[in-house]
Amino acid sequence: MTKPEANGAVFRLLDLQLGEIDMSSPPEGYTVRLVAAGWETSYVVLSCPDHSDLLLSFGANDFGNLGVGPPNAKPTSKKHRIHVVDLLRALDASPVPPSTITVLALSTGPHHVLAHIRQRDPTGSSLTHFLGWGASRHGQLGPILDPAGRPLPTCPSPIPILCAARSDADAALALGTQHTVCLRASGGLVGLGSNRRGQLEGLAGLADVVQVACTWNGTYALLRDGRVLATGSNTHAQLGRGVAEGGGGGGGLGPVVFPFDVDVSAGTHAAAKLVCGSEHVLCLVDVSVAGPEGEERKKRKREVWGWGWNEHGNLGIGGTTDVNVPVRIWPPHTDDARAHLDGDDTTRSRGSTGGVLDVWAGCGTSWILIEK
Repeated sequence: MTKPEANGAVFRLLDLQLGEIDMSSPPEGYTVRLVAAGWETSYVVLSCPDHSDLLLSFGANDFGNLGVGPPNAKPTSKKHRIHVVDLLRALDASPVPPSTITVLALSTGPHHVLAHIRQRDPTGSSLTHFLGWGASRHGQLGPILDPAGRPLPTCPSPIPILCAARSDADAALALGTQHTVCLRASGGLVGLGSNRRGQLEGLAGLADVVQVACTWNGTYALLRDGRVLATGSNTHAQLGRGVAEGGGGGGGLGPVVFPFDVDVSAGTHAAAKLVCGSEHVLCLVDVSVAGPEGEERKKRKREVWGWGWNEHGNLGIGGTTDVNVPVRIWPPHTDDARAHLDGDDTTRSRGSTGGVLDVWAGCGTSWILIEK
């Protein structure tokens, strides 16, 4: 068998060569806890008890994506081009007494990055911060201006992003190409950056949001009652409203049109999770069914529904035509007949499908994790 090339299209163990990182104290005892990827840049968060997290970056730096300064920045790994992003410097924190930095979440767009971090001092008190770097021309990192008042195209090192309160430890982030959306613990949304495609339209007035996700040019909000609202570009019907709309603008905020009622209190279906690719969307939907007479409804299983751009078969429905309204992707409809024949329509079919555990979406790809 031919040995695969080092850069071939196969999974391989990523050797970070941690012993080669040029730091005052070597990262012994650190383990990988978080990973994220932009267009051509990758990020790994390493954690060790009672120590600050280490955020490593490697890959392209065309927009300051590495977070370590201009494109000619010297790598902090002697052997490979692996960099350590200095998060503490962005907080103007004094090294004495030292603060402990924990990365709570790491979110990436194609060319900008936001890290949600917790800074804890030796007394035990803590604050949370949002730090961002990378592409900034459209305000996706906030107003970053040159001395003449013009937007800077890139921000090559982490800076504080004032899109949520410092005490908002439960906030979540979603990034598009030219915009950023923060879901605050209160259930409200804060948007930064471009609204050229309507991707920030109506977000400020929303409440009871439990999850937010972004395509490249759109924003999707999952509400507490199980409904999904969307705004932004609709060139590939990615707003899920039954029609695609061309032109440079986008559709305003409105509901995604499922072929059933997605009301937690009244319906049998409720959206449970959203994930976005570049211009397609997947949604986990909880389906309930009436139990025996006198019993409350019980969960049957989770289904995966999707819509939007499908040029590369992103939605896995056997074709490459864009999908105007949500269609069920998993389980396949053939399994419904199999389950009926087997007399099993309340848990899972005895065919090839099991319970859905999780779902992800890439630029032109999708993944579903199934319990076997």
